[in-house]
Amino acid sequence: MTSHGKRPGTLRLGGSPKKRNSTNREIVAADRAEPLLASFAQRRIWFLQQLDPDSNAYNLPLVRRLRGPLDPALLERALTLVVARHEALRTVFDAADGEPVQRVLPVPSRILRHTRADGEQGAARLVHDEIAAPFDLSTGPLIRALLIRVGDDDHVLAVTVHHVAADGWSFGLLQLELAAHCTALRDTSRPAVLPPLPLQYADFAAWERRELTGAGLEQRLAYWRDRLSGAPAVLKLPTDRPRPPVADADAGMVEWRPPAELAAAVHRLGRDAGTSTFMTLLSAFQLVLARHSGTRDVLVGTPVANRTRTEFEGLIGMFVNTLALRGDLSGDPSFRELLDRCRATATDAFAHADLPFENLIEVVAPDRDLSVNPVVQVLLQVLRRDATTAALPGVTAEPFGTGRWFTRFDLEFHVYEEADGALTGELRYSRALFDEERITRLLDEFTAVLRAAAAAPDTRLSQLPGDDATPTPAIPSNDTARELPVDTLPELLAGYAARTPDAVAVTDPRTSLTYADLDRRANRLAHLLRARGTTTGDLVGICADRGVDLVVGIVGILKAGAAYVPLDPEHPPERTAFVLADAQLTAVVAHEAYRHRFSDVPHVVTPDDPDLDRQPDTAPHLTLDRDSLAYAIYTSGSTGKPKAVLMPGVSAVNLLLWQERTMGREPASRTVQFVTATFDYSVQEIFSALLGGTLVIPPDEARFDPPGLARWMDEQAITRIYAPTAVLRALVEHVDPHSDQLSALRHLCQGGEALTLDARLRELCRHRPHLRVHNHYGPAESQLITGYTLPADPDTWPAAAPIGPPIDNTRIHLLDDALRPVPDGMPGQLCVAGVGLARGYLARPELTAERWVPGGATGEERMYLTGDLARRAPGGDLDFLGRIDDQVKIRGIRIEPGEIENVLAEDARVAHAAVSVREDPRGEKFLAAYVVPTAGPHGDGLAASLREGLADRLPAYLVPSAVVIVDALPRTTSGKVDRRALPDPAPDSAAPRKVAPRNHAERVVCRIFQDVLGVPRVGIDDEFFALGGHSLLATRVVSRIRAELGADVALRTLFDARTPAALARAVDEAGPAALPPILPSPCAGPTPITAAQEQMLHSHGSLLAAPSYTVAPYGFRLRGPLDRDALDAALTRITARHEPLRTGFRGREQIVGPPVAVRAEVVDVPSGDVGAAARVAREELARPFDLVAGPLLRAVLLPLGTEDHVLLLMLHHLAGDGWSFDLLVRELSGASPDLPVSYPDVARWERIPAVVAAREDDRAYWRRQFEGAGAPELPTVRPRGTTAPDGRAFLWTFDDATVAAARRVADARNATLHETVLGAFALVVAEAADIDDVLVATPFADRGHAGTDHLIGFFAKVLALRIDVGKGSGGGGTPSFAEVLRRVHTAMTGAHAHQSVPYSAMRAADPALPPTPVSFQLISALSTELRLPGLRTEPFPVVAETVDEINGELSVNLFDDGRTVSGAVVHDAALLDRATVDDLLTRVESTLRAAAGDLTVRVTGQVGSE
Repeated sequence: MTSHGKRPGTLRLGGSPKKRNSTNREIVAADRAEPLLASFAQRRIWFLQQLDPDSNAYNLPLVRRLRGPLDPALLERALTLVVARHEALRTVFDAADGEPVQRVLPVPSRILRHTRADGEQGAARLVHDEIAAPFDLSTGPLIRALLIRVGDDDHVLAVTVHHVAADGWSFGLLQLELAAHCTALRDTSRPAVLPPLPLQYADFAAWERRELTGAGLEQRLAYWRDRLSGAPAVLKLPTDRPRPPVADADAGMVEWRPPAELAAAVHRLGRDAGTSTFMTLLSAFQLVLARHSGTRDVLVGTPVANRTRTEFEGLIGMFVNTLALRGDLSGDPSFRELLDRCRATATDAFAHADLPFENLIEVVAPDRDLSVNPVVQVLLQVLRRDATTAALPGVTAEPFGTGRWFTRFDLEFHVYEEADGALTGELRYSRALFDEERITRLLDEFTAVLRAAAAAPDTRLSQLPGDDATPTPAIPSNDTARELPVDTLPELLAGYAARTPDAVAVTDPRTSLTYADLDRRANRLAHLLRARGTTTGDLVGICADRGVDLVVGIVGILKAGAAYVPLDPEHPPERTAFVLADAQLTAVVAHEAYRHRFSDVPHVVTPDDPDLDRQPDTAPHLTLDRDSLAYAIYTSGSTGKPKAVLMPGVSAVNLLLWQERTMGREPASRTVQFVTATFDYSVQEIFSALLGGTLVIPPDEARFDPPGLARWMDEQAITRIYAPTAVLRALVEHVDPHSDQLSALRHLCQGGEALTLDARLRELCRHRPHLRVHNHYGPAESQLITGYTLPADPDTWPAAAPIGPPIDNTRIHLLDDALRPVPDGMPGQLCVAGVGLARGYLARPELTAERWVPGGATGEERMYLTGDLARRAPGGDLDFLGRIDDQVKIRGIRIEPGEIENVLAEDARVAHAAVSVREDPRGEKFLAAYVVPTAGPHGDGLAASLREGLADRLPAYLVPSAVVIVDALPRTTSGKVDRRALPDPAPDSAAPRKVAPRNHAERVVCRIFQDVLGVPRVGIDDEFFALGGHSLLATRVVSRIRAELGADVALRTLFDARTPAALARAVDEAGPAALPPILPSPCAGPTPITAAQEQMLHSHGSLLAAPSYTVAPYGFRLRGPLDRDALDAALTRITARHEPLRTGFRGREQIVGPPVAVRAEVVDVPSGDVGAAARVAREELARPFDLVAGPLLRAVLLPLGTEDHVLLLMLHHLAGDGWSFDLLVRELSGASPDLPVSYPDVARWERIPAVVAAREDDRAYWRRQFEGAGAPELPTVRPRGTTAPDGRAFLWTFDDATVAAARRVADARNATLHETVLGAFALVVAEAADIDDVLVATPFADRGHAGTDHLIGFFAKVLALRIDVGKGSGGGGTPSFAEVLRRVHTAMTGAHAHQSVPYSAMRAADPALPPTPVSFQLISALSTELRLPGLRTEPFPVVAETVDEINGELSVNLFDDGRTVSGAVVHDAALLDRATVDDLLTRVESTLRAAAGDLTVRVTGQVGSE
């Protein structure tokens, strides 16, 4: 894959049209006696595959439709010759101390698999599955080829290679060599004569390791470290869904086909500007990305071939490298200037292209985030194509659409420059993030930018059009012209007071006032203020503790025609003095305790002023209008000083009337007064309560204690609360969602910062259907301007809460830097117009003019620039995206770091200071200050001293949690402080310390960190990546943890739990970590049976009672010449490796016999046809095993022809389970993984006291689960107990519509297919049995202990899941299917954590427990295809018609092969006839289809059979 030059298809085999760098020292072959280390690129891909072994993100498909007479044998031989020539295609990888090591396998005897398809759609399905199947890098092969016969002279060839073995260039070589061999074999019966390969890929990897060391490596790293310094870690494009924690490789694709005249214009522009087509397209693409992400610093990756030596050009292998090209769009350059910048950047980057991307990552982005591709998330590639092709002889090849794509990026744009100059492209996008509609719009904009730039390249970027279509000028308001019945707050409040004069308006712990009382006291205060000189429009301070007096003071000031200025008694005196001087206050209403603060204020009125009693009870007669001021609230100032927002009363009136109209007024409305009066959200909180409700003021001890606040709210029957997210989260965390706490609460309103819809809040609301959550947004300069009410059902909530549409009489515009409307879906500055705007800032005319501006292109007369970013969602709601500038909000309070920095700068000990927002491990934001001290001795306590000084001068919310002393502040290239480069504060910044480990697991993990990272000391809170860890070292850490703690920890765990403390917790929670590891034992002789094998005792009374109880599935069809000796040798080897296969039983002991030769028995098929073979196979299944002497594996061959056989593999259940059967097939196909322990070792390990104790813990869990449980009794054809069991079996296959429906439901609810179908099955059983509480038996693998993964043996435990399908959330009716799925998932999760004790053991200990007449399982069909040299294999299904061993009355055993879901259904025909069972199964399918139509529907199992 290259961005320049000819495509690989034009290269000569084994050579190059252009000699590469020949000045490097000679390349020598690697020493094959030494370990063959992987290349850097291979190491990265190997590591990512370890993170997600089932990922297909690195599958490279080549699919061609071949029309004409094709010789499959010749094609296969040619393909085998290509694989033989290139070692990379037959390489697998072992791990040595966390480092991948290459192992080259011999040339396989058979590569090409054959199958048939019914038509093109059938072929497409086969191809779809073929290219999506993951690879196993440890066993290989890493190339697959499937030839699909569609018809005579019509085939589809699908070749899939793992990226670790090849790249795009390699595919060109593969096609050329394949064509050359096919032609030569056809014409001469001999392989093509190709230039010899002087080297193999392993030689390149060794050479690369030698080259990239020492000073040479450091120079390369230094270049890229400098070039990418300060670059954004993630390009934050707007998405249609939240980014998942782990990236998903599934991709969609949109084609780009610009008209010929545009392609010609692009080429002309490039020639004129001296740029390549790639550079021209990259410039336009980066501009579009910049607009969509709201940044002027854009990183885009591009692949380069990286075949820098002639010797490499003929090799198939993973050579391609990724370059990060940084686009600088700052300063609004013209497009021509952008082209110049792009040319310089790209040219320089290509000159330094030989640093592997893996090495770059470790330097630039060592802190791995599994949700994004590191460094670059967008890729652009431009390829030149010509008319030459590598044609197979006698056939025509054409592309065959797969309908499936994969990507490791957010966006991956491949543009093709045809020989005639035409341009075409494919933009692949992550389906997890984007919808096709958004990507189509992005491409439309890209086309529009190219068209405009080509026509006028000297146009500035801001003036280039954003789209061919005219953007929407404004977000539609819900009603921009609603008439207001009143314009002022005093008039609005008086009207409501007159309606309910005797109702309680406000109450605190000491006093309550009715509306009449409040009105009378406020009127008296208003008269007194007027008497002492207050006039209309004056500013009057209010400084009182929260309580009745505060509310009286605010209302009284408004009735005096003045605007109130809240002064927090808890603010430092210096802050209060600043406000007094800035606002030039001449009157203050204050409690007597604070009078001394206002000695310079002419008029101070206290609530107990004796002159109040002499004032009239009626309101003063004065005239106010909608522009009259209501309040002035001070907010943090970016200049370093607070500023007052002057707000007219009509803004609050409009807000309050909108809220009354949309939220309504619940009976007995009681609002907690929580928000401090100095914050603008208090306006909505206080005055909304006074419109017919009661404002209830809590005591401070409850307000600051979340559990106490919850109790107090219940005591006071609070129905509404207004608070920022941090407060609400703390409150919700201390409320049991399943209790009756907060039962009176009807409205939970959040404002001030982004609302977090966490699981706890969802659960709380799920059990309180009357409670509604409201997300409010609005800066102090415009009051609240948008509102979004979440749906009543939390299951339908979005992942992130929108801020909603605008409120009444409010208009919102999303604008770009040039104040032009942005297209839908793009981020823009949120700008506000309408009646809600403030007048401006008090005595700040320049700043007012900067933020309140004419509307320009919007047509507004005046609007406010919030400095916030938002985008319009497809449904019209607004999504909040954050701040444009450095201003932030913490716990709902707006903070501008400049204010804190200015105070720090006034300290003589501070030379420079910066303040930044950080996040603690819980995701909570906090302020951190960074200080460069002046010269001179300041002592060790400088940080603590500076923080104490800030606390003396600033409100508590402005005091940083940490003060960090640094030598210098990092700067960007423009000289600004680079806040992203500031270090994270230590846990205790004033005195950093290492926290010592507290237990054994922490001590082990700390020691492993020290050893692997090479650091002298590690504390339990030290972060792995912050200490210098990277991906390769992560594999070593996990390997050591597995070995030393006996915990089979997944590699991904280290990315989620990065400190020793978190890792130790994860290890403990994993289960096996709390147990001693399974160790190999030298003991010989009999061993006790295992807990899994004991299940046979519980069900049959004796281990010997079920001699024909085998593990399904059973058979394979083998076509081709069968090597009987090789098959017998493989069976002998497998039996020797796995003791259970040669075990016999005596009492409760198992005795392992010596290894012996094993041969496949041949049983003749009378008529030689498939039907007869199936009948013979069923007879063989019934043949008993010798459970005393063994063996417990039997292989039977049924000949159907000379080169056509059926192979039956029968594994007795005492020797294995479904997992074991998969292992058996793997080993029969050639795999031979190490077996560190044996099955007898497991049996002995189970008797260790610690393991026995752990099983007792699981027993206790199950006893709690089964309290009061009952067995479902399905309606039967005859009474139970009147006849002997009659086991029957048949095959059940879901129709395609049901499978698709089930997969849609599973995807929509993030559930497994097993959970989804089980949920439907449980509903149907519950309906048929007329119960709400269903007990269903289902098997679990129980292989969570290190060393058991590759053991053939009986591990599976049959557990009983108790599933409640009764009343829905809220107590009424049946639950939604989404709710049923949640309950199934909860049951499955609990069972996974406690699977050591099967249900049969629980019943053996407590016979009163009910039986489990129904059982269910759905597992993936064999993940490993049986592969025997020279043979084509396929499954041969065998279902016994009668079943001797039947447990229960109905057992459903399904397999999912990725396309269909089918399996055996076993039933007791004496009780449940076939018609009854068919009806039950049909209802399961109908339930799934109904749920797929609407997940929120209340689904029962009685939905009809359609």
